[in-house]
Amino acid sequence: MYRRLLTSSARTTAVLGLRILSQGIVLLVLARALGSGDYGALSALSSLAVVLGVLPNFGAGFVLLRRSHDRSAWKDVLDYSIPTTLVIGGFLTVVYTVAAPWLTGTNVSTTVVACIGVAELLITPLAMLAAYTLQADDKVPLGQFVQWLPAGLKVIAACIAWLAPPPQRLLVYAMTQLLFTTIGLCIGWRITSRTHPIRLHPRAPRRSELRDGGAYVPMHLVAANPSEIDKIVGVQALGSEAGIYAAATRLMAAAVTPVTAVLLTLQPRLFRSGVESPATRRHLIRLTAVAALACGVVAAACVVAISGVIVSLLGPSFAPIRQTLFWIAPVAPILALRQAAGTLLMAEGHPMMRLAFELTGTLVLLLALVVLGRLYGLAGASAGLFIAEAIMAIIGWLAILSLSRRD
Repeated sequence: MYRRLLTSSARTTAVLGLRILSQGIVLLVLARALGSGDYGALSALSSLAVVLGVLPNFGAGFVLLRRSHDRSAWKDVLDYSIPTTLVIGGFLTVVYTVAAPWLTGTNVSTTVVACIGVAELLITPLAMLAAYTLQADDKVPLGQFVQWLPAGLKVIAACIAWLAPPPQRLLVYAMTQLLFTTIGLCIGWRITSRTHPIRLHPRAPRRSELRDGGAYVPMHLVAANPSEIDKIVGVQALGSEAGIYAAATRLMAAAVTPVTAVLLTLQPRLFRSGVESPATRRHLIRLTAVAALACGVVAAACVVAISGVIVSLLGPSFAPIRQTLFWIAPVAPILALRQAAGTLLMAEGHPMMRLAFELTGTLVLLLALVVLGRLYGLAGASAGLFIAEAIMAIIGWLAILSLSRRD
């Protein structure tokens, strides 16, 4: 088991390394091209779209994972989930285009907002369905590669935006990232269809399917909030420093990527753990906790180590980011444990428990960011993030220990 876990985790980490590399390039190029002000606005709009982007699939990915033991069920799930994703995603894109500038306090063109909305609310959810199909078949590294493709090709869009005249760079990036995201989606589904030749017969979802998938929607929606909602309200809480905070937190999240690799590798096994003995489940829980904590500590050390280099790469407008990275680094181990707790509760069939502790943490984060961020700037925002993540991790693991004792 350990050898297979290590091998799959290593492969998944390698694929996720592409995500870190591409995210880093996009961050560095756009930060220098746009400056901290426009980069903060783009981060706020993108984060709002990412949060809403979990809705179009309506929990179909988790339904695929729960039915991963039955290959014949995969086609049935895709038959209804693809049209459902298109309908919900199309509706949300229209709402997002109208409401996003007001919700985030940004002032950008409607074209920019619409392009971001289509990419994150239509293209990305469809790519996620392809990734879940492969993950249900224990092809986690390949699934992560397919999921990475639309985001990875944004590197080309960022480089094209860098070459554009300064006043047009944000618009050029928004339009080209939509183009390359679409290309990535097409390549990803082409790869998926070669290993899973499925002939789709689109249909409306049954009431039972909506109920099964809907149970995961609130949990998945709230799960995205702690990592994104601070960027959404950052412009209003931190003003011109919002771009610095967004860049620092994204760098910290990128450093925690190996935790994601471990959790993705364990996820199919965790979802099937209900048919195994309580002793086996407890062993998986301990393994998940130790792996998450170890990766989180290493991530914190990496964030501190690279802080000096980041300043020189991002330019003078991001000079305060070095101190901000020192303040944010302690969040990494806590974030890793929170993510592990959420994955375990979801796999154990308790999505509402995950919803409860992450909703609590999101509310704490909002309050702390608005109050501490406005009073103490970047230091206060970093402290608020640590407090919120710690509360979520403690509540989540107390819930897991309570469930484990019942078994």
